[in-house]
Amino acid sequence: ANAESIVSYLQMQPSDQALTALPFAYSYGLSVIHSHLLCGGSLVLCNDTPLQRGFWDCLKQHAITQLVGVPYSYQIYEQLRFRRQSWPHLRILTQAGGRLAPERVRDYALWCRERGIRFYVMYGQTEASARISYLPPELAETHPESIGVPIPGGELLLLDEQGNELAAEPGVEGELGYRGPNVMLGYAESLADLALPPMAPLLRTGDLGYRTAEGLWFITGRLKRQIKLSGVRWQLDSLERQCRDLGWELVACGQDQALRIACSAADEVATVSDYLQQQLGLHPSLFRVAALNELPRTAAGKLDYPALQRAIEEASA
Repeated sequence: ANAESIVSYLQMQPSDQALTALPFAYSYGLSVIHSHLLCGGSLVLCNDTPLQRGFWDCLKQHAITQLVGVPYSYQIYEQLRFRRQSWPHLRILTQAGGRLAPERVRDYALWCRERGIRFYVMYGQTEASARISYLPPELAETHPESIGVPIPGGELLLLDEQGNELAAEPGVEGELGYRGPNVMLGYAESLADLALPPMAPLLRTGDLGYRTAEGLWFITGRLKRQIKLSGVRWQLDSLERQCRDLGWELVACGQDQALRIACSAADEVATVSDYLQQQLGLHPSLFRVAALNELPRTAAGKLDYPALQRAIEEASA
């Protein structure tokens, strides 16, 4: 169902050809494979990453019509001056796997419009196989912060804290919910769950957002403390526990593509940074680590995460 929807809104054709730029086991990478097989298109198999010459050789030697990427991919594309080169066969650029900076969305939207390329910014979750919404290319320049509209066959809605549906009036904020044939049946927590009859489940995304009068959807934050780094979801509480087990007392915060960590001791900054790079495989551009003498707190004594993130930004600048 999701592959059919993707083929529809991307206006894919049998002549479409994509490079396998993302891992097959990653839901975004798998959706590229499924959609091209479904529309009768083709795939160029490539084991190289955008940081390797073989990737760009494949892109130049074959008539690649669709290039995909997560925010980190686009960071690499920029570093390698992708937009300064000519790609005569390219018809579609897609981006998902986390929030791409609005200014970058606008830059690519303008560049693509001038070259007759359609640029799609998409939002999704693995539990939805994995696309939920897309931003129509003609709106990317004027609404680069938006996640767009629901995919064909899908429905976005707003939920309150108890999971009850709210009236999606313009400006009303709530948790984003999603219904569609591409939503998984849920997580089985017991053998009995596997015997439950099929149903049309509601996916609670964990993201907060709202809808405008024009029907465009926007995300304002996350209900839980989790962020995406290069398309991979990270639980900040779990990361803190993992580091605590190694003897480091730290606090993690941040947003997609921007992990921020506050250490209690200055001599831990280099050690933690090295651990994030060498053991967890994070690129240095995705995180900042700083030592803070005191953590900002609210009047109720709870950690003030927005203030904490600002303090880390200032201390690590």
